[in-house]
Amino acid sequence: MEDQLTLERARNGDRKAFETLMTPLEEMVWKVCYRILGNAEDARDAAQEAMIRAWRSMPSFRGNASLKTWMYQIAASAATDFYRRRQVRAAESLDALHEHAYDPPDAAPPPEEQVIRRDRDHSIRKALSELSDTLRIPLLLFAVEGLRYETIAEQLSLPVGTVKSRISRARQQMLESMNEYEHPMEQKTGSSVQSIERRTRQ
Repeated sequence: MEDQLTLERARNGDRKAFETLMTPLEEMVWKVCYRILGNAEDARDAAQEAMIRAWRSMPSFRGNASLKTWMYQIAASAATDFYRRRQVRAAESLDALHEHAYDPPDAAPPPEEQVIRRDRDHSIRKALSELSDTLRIPLLLFAVEGLRYETIAEQLSLPVGTVKSRISRARQQMLESMNEYEHPMEQKTGSSVQSIERRTRQ
Protein backbone atom coordinates (compact mmCIF):
# COMPACT_ATOMS: atom_id res chain seq x y z
CA MET A 1 0.00 0.00 0.00
CA GLU A 2 2.83 2.35 0.93
CA ASP A 3 4.62 1.56 -2.36
CA GLN A 4 1.44 2.41 -4.26
CA LEU A 5 1.18 5.73 -2.45
CA THR A 6 4.83 6.49 -3.24
CA LEU A 7 4.18 5.66 -6.90
CA GLU A 8 1.15 7.93 -6.96
CA ARG A 9 3.15 10.80 -5.47
CA ALA A 10 5.92 10.23 -8.04
CA ARG A 11 3.35 10.35 -10.84
CA ASN A 12 2.20 13.69 -9.49
CA GLY A 13 5.70 15.18 -9.66
CA ASP A 14 7.09 14.41 -6.18
CA ARG A 15 10.85 14.14 -6.76
CA LYS A 16 11.54 12.59 -3.36
CA ALA A 17 8.99 9.85 -4.06
CA PHE A 18 10.56 9.30 -7.48
CA GLU A 19 14.03 8.95 -5.95
CA THR A 20 12.64 6.48 -3.42
CA LEU A 21 11.34 4.32 -6.25
CA MET A 22 14.45 4.62 -8.42
CA THR A 23 17.21 4.13 -5.85
CA PRO A 24 16.80 0.32 -5.68
CA LEU A 25 16.86 0.19 -9.50
CA GLU A 26 20.00 2.28 -10.09
CA GLU A 27 22.40 -0.66 -10.19
CA MET A 28 20.17 -2.57 -12.60
CA VAL A 29 19.92 0.46 -14.88
CA TRP A 30 23.70 0.90 -14.96
CA LYS A 31 24.28 -2.79 -15.70
CA VAL A 32 21.84 -2.72 -18.61
CA CYS A 33 23.59 0.33 -20.05
CA TYR A 34 27.03 -1.18 -19.52
CA ARG A 35 26.13 -4.44 -21.25
CA ILE A 36 24.98 -2.53 -24.31
CA LEU A 37 27.77 0.07 -24.36
CA GLY A 38 30.72 -1.80 -22.86
CA ASN A 39 32.16 1.37 -21.34
CA ALA A 40 31.70 2.45 -17.72
CA GLU A 41 31.72 6.20 -18.39
CA ASP A 42 29.27 5.93 -21.28
CA ALA A 43 27.10 3.63 -19.17
CA ARG A 44 26.90 6.26 -16.43
CA ASP A 45 25.87 8.92 -18.96
CA ALA A 46 23.26 6.63 -20.50
CA ALA A 47 21.96 5.64 -17.05
CA GLN A 48 21.56 9.32 -16.18
CA GLU A 49 19.68 9.86 -19.43
CA ALA A 50 17.46 6.87 -18.57
CA MET A 51 16.60 8.42 -15.20
CA ILE A 52 15.70 11.72 -16.87
CA ARG A 53 13.46 9.89 -19.32
CA ALA A 54 11.84 7.97 -16.49
CA TRP A 55 11.12 11.18 -14.58
CA ARG A 56 9.54 12.76 -17.64
CA SER A 57 7.51 9.64 -18.40
CA MET A 58 6.46 8.85 -14.84
CA PRO A 59 3.05 10.59 -15.13
CA SER A 60 2.15 8.19 -17.95
CA PHE A 61 3.20 5.01 -16.08
CA ARG A 62 0.07 2.97 -15.49
CA GLY A 63 1.52 -0.24 -14.11
CA ASN A 64 0.81 -2.46 -17.12
CA ALA A 65 4.28 -3.89 -16.46
CA SER A 66 6.26 -3.86 -13.24
CA LEU A 67 8.22 -0.72 -12.42
CA LYS A 68 11.46 -2.70 -12.80
CA THR A 69 10.51 -3.93 -16.28
CA TRP A 70 9.38 -0.46 -17.30
CA MET A 71 12.69 0.97 -16.13
CA TYR A 72 14.61 -1.83 -17.84
CA GLN A 73 13.00 -0.89 -21.14
CA ILE A 74 13.84 2.78 -20.67
CA ALA A 75 17.45 1.95 -19.80
CA ALA A 76 17.89 -0.33 -22.81
CA SER A 77 16.40 2.31 -25.11
CA ALA A 78 18.58 5.09 -23.66
CA ALA A 79 21.74 2.98 -23.98
CA THR A 80 20.89 1.99 -27.54
CA ASP A 81 20.30 5.61 -28.54
CA PHE A 82 23.58 6.56 -26.87
CA TYR A 83 25.38 3.82 -28.81
CA ARG A 84 23.95 5.05 -32.10
CA ARG A 85 24.98 8.64 -31.35
CA ARG A 86 28.46 7.44 -30.42
CA GLN A 87 28.77 5.64 -33.76
CA VAL A 88 27.79 8.82 -35.59
CA ARG A 89 30.31 10.90 -33.62
CA ALA A 90 33.06 8.36 -34.32
CA ALA A 91 32.31 8.46 -38.04
CA GLU A 92 32.30 12.27 -38.05
CA SER A 93 35.61 12.37 -36.18
CA LEU A 94 37.16 9.97 -38.67
CA ASP A 95 35.92 12.09 -41.57
CA ALA A 96 37.42 15.18 -39.97
CA LEU A 97 40.79 13.47 -39.59
CA HIS A 98 40.77 12.49 -43.25
CA GLU A 99 39.84 16.03 -44.29
CA HIS A 100 42.86 17.37 -42.42
CA ALA A 101 45.10 14.69 -43.92
CA TYR A 102 45.95 13.33 -40.49
CA ASP A 103 48.09 10.23 -40.72
CA PRO A 104 48.14 8.46 -37.35
CA PRO A 105 51.39 6.80 -36.33
CA ASP A 106 51.71 3.09 -36.80
CA ALA A 107 50.88 1.15 -33.67
CA ALA A 108 51.84 -2.37 -32.78
CA PRO A 109 48.89 -4.67 -33.47
CA PRO A 110 47.20 -6.07 -30.36
CA PRO A 111 47.25 -9.83 -29.73
CA GLU A 112 44.98 -11.75 -32.08
CA GLU A 113 42.67 -12.86 -29.32
CA GLN A 114 42.16 -9.28 -28.19
CA VAL A 115 41.25 -8.23 -31.72
CA ILE A 116 38.76 -11.07 -32.11
CA ARG A 117 37.17 -10.31 -28.74
CA ARG A 118 36.93 -6.58 -29.50
CA ASP A 119 35.43 -7.23 -32.91
CA ARG A 120 32.92 -9.69 -31.49
CA ASP A 121 31.88 -7.29 -28.73
CA HIS A 122 31.39 -4.56 -31.31
CA SER A 123 29.38 -6.87 -33.55
CA ILE A 124 27.10 -7.92 -30.68
CA ARG A 125 26.44 -4.36 -29.55
CA LYS A 126 25.86 -3.12 -33.09
CA ALA A 127 23.49 -6.01 -33.79
CA LEU A 128 21.62 -5.28 -30.54
CA SER A 129 21.33 -1.61 -31.42
CA GLU A 130 19.65 -2.47 -34.70
CA LEU A 131 16.91 -4.57 -33.11
CA SER A 132 13.57 -2.92 -32.49
CA ASP A 133 12.59 -2.43 -28.83
CA THR A 134 9.93 -5.13 -29.19
CA LEU A 135 12.65 -7.67 -30.05
CA ARG A 136 15.59 -6.33 -28.04
CA ILE A 137 13.87 -6.19 -24.64
CA PRO A 138 12.64 -9.84 -24.55
CA LEU A 139 16.05 -11.03 -25.78
CA LEU A 140 17.91 -9.08 -23.08
CA LEU A 141 15.55 -10.32 -20.39
CA PHE A 142 16.07 -13.89 -21.57
CA ALA A 143 19.76 -13.98 -22.55
CA VAL A 144 21.19 -11.45 -20.09
CA GLU A 145 18.86 -11.57 -17.09
CA GLY A 146 18.19 -15.30 -17.43
CA LEU A 147 14.42 -14.98 -17.02
CA ARG A 148 12.07 -17.77 -18.08
CA TYR A 149 9.64 -17.28 -20.96
CA GLU A 150 6.71 -17.29 -18.54
CA THR A 151 8.28 -14.60 -16.35
CA ILE A 152 9.05 -12.38 -19.34
CA ALA A 153 5.52 -12.83 -20.63
CA GLU A 154 4.14 -11.79 -17.25
CA GLN A 155 6.42 -8.76 -16.96
CA LEU A 156 5.72 -7.55 -20.50
CA SER A 157 2.02 -8.45 -20.44
CA LEU A 158 2.42 -10.66 -23.51
CA PRO A 159 1.39 -14.23 -24.37
CA VAL A 160 4.19 -16.76 -23.84
CA GLY A 161 4.03 -17.69 -27.52
CA THR A 162 4.64 -14.07 -28.52
CA VAL A 163 7.66 -13.87 -26.21
CA LYS A 164 9.16 -17.04 -27.70
CA SER A 165 8.54 -15.78 -31.23
CA ARG A 166 10.15 -12.40 -30.56
CA ILE A 167 13.21 -13.94 -28.92
CA SER A 168 13.61 -16.32 -31.85
CA ARG A 169 13.34 -13.46 -34.35
CA ALA A 170 15.79 -11.36 -32.33
CA ARG A 171 18.33 -14.19 -32.28
CA GLN A 172 18.02 -14.73 -36.01
CA GLN A 173 18.37 -11.04 -36.82
CA MET A 174 21.44 -10.76 -34.56
CA LEU A 175 23.12 -13.74 -36.20
CA GLU A 176 22.43 -12.33 -39.65
CA SER A 177 23.75 -8.90 -38.64
CA MET A 178 26.87 -10.34 -37.03
CA ASN A 179 27.63 -12.42 -40.10
CA GLU A 180 27.55 -9.20 -42.12
CA TYR A 181 29.88 -7.33 -39.74
CA GLU A 182 32.43 -10.02 -39.08
CA HIS A 183 35.14 -11.22 -41.41
CA PRO A 184 33.75 -14.16 -43.39
CA MET A 185 35.95 -16.77 -41.75
CA GLU A 186 34.35 -20.03 -40.79
CA GLN A 187 35.31 -19.85 -37.14
CA LYS A 188 33.76 -16.37 -36.87
CA THR A 189 30.70 -16.55 -39.07
CA GLY A 190 29.76 -19.83 -37.45
CA SER A 191 28.57 -17.94 -34.37
CA SER A 192 25.87 -19.76 -32.43
CA VAL A 193 23.02 -18.36 -30.39
CA GLN A 194 24.68 -19.85 -27.34
CA SER A 195 27.86 -17.84 -27.97
CA ILE A 196 25.81 -14.63 -28.19
CA GLU A 197 24.16 -15.40 -24.88
CA ARG A 198 27.52 -16.17 -23.23
CA ARG A 199 28.98 -12.86 -24.41
CA THR A 200 25.93 -10.77 -23.44
CA ARG A 201 25.88 -12.33 -19.96
CA GLN A 202 29.41 -11.10 -19.18
